[in-house]
Amino acid sequence: MPEIKRKTTETQNESNQLVPISKEIDFEKFKREAGQFSNDLKSLKTRQNDLEKITKIIFSQNTKLLKENKILWNELIKNKYFPLSAVF
Repeated sequence: MPEIKRKTTETQNESNQLVPISKEIDFEKFKREAGQFSNDLKSLKTRQNDLEKITKIIFSQNTKLLKENKILWNELIKNKYFPLSAVF
């Protein structure tokens, strides 16, 4: 009977020693994953900023094109109804 108790106690001690190592491994894994997540988040923020810049440029160009199209359309309408005015 004492041998069984001693073996049980030894097994429990060994198990207790493994728990902190396992927690340490989990924490290291968590730190790595958190670092990777942080890097991914920075990359996404950079992409978002780039997309915002591009969107502003496209919006500006679109506004300019709409104004130019309006001027051209007005010229077409003017020439359609008054074709002789272009000659004079």
